[in-house]
Amino acid sequence: MKKILFALVLALPVVFWSSSCTKPTLVGSELLNQDEADLRFTDTLTLRAQTIREDSIQTFNLDNPFNSFPCGFFQDPLLGTVRAEIYAQFREGSLDPPLFENPRLDSLVLSLAIDTLGTYGRFNEPYEFEVRRSVEELDSEAEYFSDQTFDLDATVLGSKVDEVDLEQVDSFVLNVQGEKAGTRFVEIRLDDQLGMDMFDTTWYEEGAFIEQLRGLHISIANSTPPEGILYFDMNADFTRLRLFYRNFTAEPDTVPSVYDFTISGVTIPRHVFLEHDFSTGIVEEFFDDPSLGDSLVFIQSMAGPNVELDIPHFGELGNIVVNKAELEFFAAVLPTDNELVYPADLQLIVAAENEDGELLVIDDVLLNALAFGGAPVEEEVDGQMMIKYNMNIAAYLNTLLADGRATSPKLILRSAFKQERSNRLVLFGPGHSRFPAKLNLTYTNIEN
Repeated sequence: MKKILFALVLALPVVFWSSSCTKPTLVGSELLNQDEADLRFTDTLTLRAQTIREDSIQTFNLDNPFNSFPCGFFQDPLLGTVRAEIYAQFREGSLDPPLFENPRLDSLVLSLAIDTLGTYGRFNEPYEFEVRRSVEELDSEAEYFSDQTFDLDATVLGSKVDEVDLEQVDSFVLNVQGEKAGTRFVEIRLDDQLGMDMFDTTWYEEGAFIEQLRGLHISIANSTPPEGILYFDMNADFTRLRLFYRNFTAEPDTVPSVYDFTISGVTIPRHVFLEHDFSTGIVEEFFDDPSLGDSLVFIQSMAGPNVELDIPHFGELGNIVVNKAELEFFAAVLPTDNELVYPADLQLIVAAENEDGELLVIDDVLLNALAFGGAPVEEEVDGQMMIKYNMNIAAYLNTLLADGRATSPKLILRSAFKQERSNRLVLFGPGHSRFPAKLNLTYTNIEN
């Protein structure tokens, strides 16, 4: 599948998660004389759906930076396993170079700030962290995708077994309101030799530091995958390399000192490698099968699956203007799932190929994300509370009509924040007996 272009979508997260009581506008209705218009509605137009694989997702680009990265070896009961490994490059801190006067090492510690909004699943067992050096340099001007790996030094620089407690707060800092705000982070002590090597002042000459430490690789070494996956904020102040040392200026007096190597800033490269194994989940049998997609389809963040939609008979409606077009889906909870641990709370978007074959987010999302929808909403149906997703695609369909490309529209339904979240979602397909996916279409037939 083609790589999707997301630069503009990332500017919209606040809009996506806002709510409004604004009534939708009938797109195109102001263009028509009502004496010449024939307004119609249908919700029975054929809709086909199937679960499809993702090729890879973008993880780093100077024009399209991400802050939150998954790290773990995660077992999902429906989607199989995911291995997420972080590559990160650190730079010299604010003191350049640090002041070394007969220094003695205390420790070199890698600190990783946890993004508690990104963490997903269940956390009830130890996580075994491992850190290695990257043999290859990460390029700040490169564009990386989730299938990219780098050669590593075989030596483990540091490791730690940590009982991750997301309710625990390790440190308090003041937020912008001056109130105490907690930051949860993981600390891993690295090899002392690397810390002592950093006392060499030639490391701090222009461009030399990256040659000496080209990058770090952070992974989870658990042999059995946990049921939760961690996210680290790789642009946070608490994500850093901290060198603890003492300057022995006059025996026996010592001066304790700290020097931080930073990763914050959009120009410093960081990347996540993602490897999905769907064979251990039920999703495997649903790939590229419209007959199974008629009942269930699967969507997952990271490099997980998307849903392909086809409206094969749309072009048979003739000379029309679309006033309103709303895709409607209901979330499914399967017997083997746990909706409290894996909630159906994805923000969805729609993408489609343009005339050049590029896969782009449709204009309905970019022009008015709030009117587009795509957020989960609770709704009671026949006495049962359901999670429902509605997405307005009228502008896109009208563009196809204007360009003469409306024969059989194909759309891609996917998570809006694939790079920075792990959530997934199961939806009922168009053939479900009680909660079928459908297209609610209001259109105007124009006389020739």
